[in-house]
Amino acid sequence: MAVDEARLNGHILRLAEIGKTEDGGVTRRSLTPLYNQAEGLVADWMRQAGLTPRIDPAGNLIGRREGLQPGWPAIAMGSHFDTVLNGGMFDGLSEYWEPSR
Repeated sequence: MAVDEARLNGHILRLAEIGKTEDGGVTRRSLTPLYNQAEGLVADWMRQAGLTPRIDPAGNLIGRREGLQPGWPAIAMGSHFDTVLNGGMFDGLSEYWEPSR
């Protein structure tokens, strides 16, 4: 599967607009209106990518797409869209985890 670099870059830039600070950083604290705005945007992107978004009891946004082979192990990727105070636009872009078989 090829990565659409233009789309990826556009998503990064769009997300960085939410909470953008005057000096070029980004501040999006957890569970604030800016966080909620970013969460809604990321959930929309998940839907566009064919995932079903949901928020778990701990407040994590999770997007799921069923695999083609029932019973195969899941592949999970995760990140966060809250930031540290005046963090950069790449704060927490992605982490990867794959369960052992």
